[in-house]
Amino acid sequence: MHCAIYLKSSDDKKLLIQQLQNGSAGMGLQLTGQGALYSTVTLEQFLAEEYRHGRDDLTAGQPQALASLSEGEQKRLLLDYLLASKPDYLILDNLFDSLDIAGQQMIEQRLHQLQHQIPLVQLVSRRRDKLVFIQRQFRLDQSQLVPDEGVNAAIPELKGNIPPAADQPALLDPLLISMRDLQVSYGDKAVLNGINWDIRAGEFWQLHGPNGAGKSTLVQLINGESTKGYGQQLYLFGRKKGSGESVWDIKKHIGCFTRVMVQNFSSHDSVENMLISGFFDSVGLYQQPSAIHQRLAAQWLQLVGMTAYAKLPFAHLGAGQQRLILAMRAMVKHPPLLLLDEPLVGLDDEESAVLIALINRMASARTCAIVYISHRAEIGLTADAVFELIPCATGSVARVYKTA
Repeated sequence: MHCAIYLKSSDDKKLLIQQLQNGSAGMGLQLTGQGALYSTVTLEQFLAEEYRHGRDDLTAGQPQALASLSEGEQKRLLLDYLLASKPDYLILDNLFDSLDIAGQQMIEQRLHQLQHQIPLVQLVSRRRDKLVFIQRQFRLDQSQLVPDEGVNAAIPELKGNIPPAADQPALLDPLLISMRDLQVSYGDKAVLNGINWDIRAGEFWQLHGPNGAGKSTLVQLINGESTKGYGQQLYLFGRKKGSGESVWDIKKHIGCFTRVMVQNFSSHDSVENMLISGFFDSVGLYQQPSAIHQRLAAQWLQLVGMTAYAKLPFAHLGAGQQRLILAMRAMVKHPPLLLLDEPLVGLDDEESAVLIALINRMASARTCAIVYISHRAEIGLTADAVFELIPCATGSVARVYKTA
């Protein structure tokens, strides 16, 4: 009755969903009646309705607007709404993306209870996310569904060494970031309470914590975007917050990847130019690159086996390929600090394996401090330590522990 379909990021997911809904997908997947689609696409439609027309179908009776909630909370509300409509079947598109462990467990338990009541088709980019009670597995081969063996990708060998920086990095104090008894509140809501954290050159950290624990707030304090650090013991690259520095004084020392960056880079610049823009911290490339920049970009593409994509428009890449390019864009200048916020969301197993290998290689070079932000641990990622935010009524507190 149920099945899981593994999709690579280059597969045409939109077409597959249409085929599932009209009964032409093949392999005996004949869904009948009126179904529902649990997907970020569906969620974005509700967000658009709220923004344009003030409709709040998902949050009816609740004080907060949908857009003000975390993505995890939004996705839980979406599932409640869809199930309340009593659909004849449910298509689940990357069910666990952006959910913390508690959220994943809650939704998995709920679907486990519903498994005898409604057919489920789970679309997964990572095979490990398959619901345990689903036995039938498929994948796409030349746009046709075929049985899937369920073999995860091994961590690959990269094709060469990490390319060097274009310029000699400025020498900084090895203590890049320092926080002492940091407190952050928004109105009456306490977010962070008594945070102490030192990030030194060459260290590899994972920043963990459930939805709403304050991870994004902490990242905004580090990259200079938050004003909540003023008047506190927060030192960024040797300067106290509020001592006359600009946001760009801070960001020139940082390479950053966030999932929402993809929305800002949907241009027709080439893949090569997207990488080169990382040397200049620009959204797109607006100056003539040097021969050195072009050579280094070619080396980065060769490293991950994407040389053939150099001259293609960035917008023509699959979503996973775009995220991989933007993650490398954050790395090209060998910044003192590399911030990677949920970089594997939207990547398939093979792309995830490539990016994990790339992050580990950057970490082993010890030229960058790395902060990897995620809800869950990744197999094969070799961080030195974990900085975990633990929610409390008075604001999240921190726990630090070594991974080895």
